[in-house]
Amino acid sequence: MNRSCLSSICGMRKFSLSIQAYLLIAVTGLAVCLPGAAKSSPTTGEQTDRSSIAFLLDELDDIDFVRSINPLKLTSDQIDKLVDAISDAKTQYDKKIADLSAATVGEMADEIHKRHKEAVAGGPVSEAFDTKITRVLKDFYAKRDTINADNIISMTAACGKILTEDQKKIAEQMEKDTLVKMGKKPDPGNTDSKYLNAYVVDIFIGYRRIVPLLKAMKPAG
Repeated sequence: MNRSCLSSICGMRKFSLSIQAYLLIAVTGLAVCLPGAAKSSPTTGEQTDRSSIAFLLDELDDIDFVRSINPLKLTSDQIDKLVDAISDAKTQYDKKIADLSAATVGEMADEIHKRHKEAVAGGPVSEAFDTKITRVLKDFYAKRDTINADNIISMTAACGKILTEDQKKIAEQMEKDTLVKMGKKPDPGNTDSKYLNAYVVDIFIGYRRIVPLLKAMKPAG
């Protein structure tokens, strides 16, 4: 998949971060373009104070995303399969990011501890150390981007087996409509499959509460 095409569809942002911010992201294994990796809020079933601001904001988020899910008219069986696919993909993704973090920044643990001790004692941080960190993190992000792309492709393939052809067409059209609402004209060079990729990223990968939301949407009985 052409990552630049997918980025233009999804409207993903490029951030300029400091060395310290890069380190935070690398060590914790967070993925900038995949918000689903961020820390979760309590699920509906676990939240005890329904009047809390956090709970209300979660419900507002749910309402926003439900607008893009309800038109698919998912069956109970489809919801179960999507929950399993999303959960499995997240488990695999988190492990790959954790392994990558350990193999990059983690390998520098002793040196980082040493440089930290020197810095807090008033010593200078060498340019050589900054250069090394930048090089290591550049490698981390290149490999993380590959993991992200693979995750998107595998999740889209899994969703493609669960959704009907009509549902996929509805999802693709919703992505095109979203671009129009954002004042962006859909690129005629993009295939419908790229719009389905974008829908999967926006909804099934990108939304941190997608699993509890899908469970809540499951028809009774």
